[in-house]
Amino acid sequence: MSDSAAVKARQDTFRSLVFAGSSAVTLAFVLVYLLLGLVAPRSSLPALCYRLSFLAALGAHAFRASYTLLPKVKALAGDSAALKRELFSSNAVLRSLYCAIFAFSARPTGLAWLPVAVHAAAQLGAFAVAKTRAGADPRVRAAYDRFQGFLPQLLQMATSAEVANMFVLGAALLTSRREVSKFILLLQYLRAAWHCQDETIFKMRLPGSTSFYHRMTWGLVDERVRPLLRSAPAAQNAIDKASLWFRA
Repeated sequence: MSDSAAVKARQDTFRSLVFAGSSAVTLAFVLVYLLLGLVAPRSSLPALCYRLSFLAALGAHAFRASYTLLPKVKALAGDSAALKRELFSSNAVLRSLYCAIFAFSARPTGLAWLPVAVHAAAQLGAFAVAKTRAGADPRVRAAYDRFQGFLPQLLQMATSAEVANMFVLGAALLTSRREVSKFILLLQYLRAAWHCQDETIFKMRLPGSTSFYHRMTWGLVDERVRPLLRSAPAAQNAIDKASLWFRA
């Protein structure tokens, strides 16, 4: 093996360990958050574990962004429009934004934890099969293959949770628990995700791009909402204009 190949192999192993470790920590904090939410809902510990789960995932996504996007950032430093397009077409940036929104929010929101848990579980499973001795066990591989079969449905559920959070935060704008900046940032995230064709999260290649799952989810929302607005043309017109802006 040449020196460059050996260096590349060590880098790949290190990155795999970072993502696996981050995924394990993320899942652990999510599980503790859910458990404490049941047994000690009035304690401050559930909210702490909630934030730590997002921070663990944020660190991993930011790490990926640092080595995948830094050369492109340097090359496009003089073209702000191209740089913005490049950054927001990357899942590393979008997932970092999503995690930051909820890691630094005032309180837990709905099922915001579900996407980070799904991605962490998928990455941890991929690492176990590819990089550990357990991957040689036929039973482990069979279980992982079954998980992979369900992964598209899990990713769709995770995307639905992201969209649902927007409606939860939107409804909260009418109450004293409003979080305006959080709502605006999530809306911008969802808008960018609509266009994102990246199919990779951490070191995994997903069965479909981010845009694929988001467009499918918004299509389902449209199917449910549009029949309800037939008798309210003004509301329908407002939603159509908002939809044009969202997809621009």
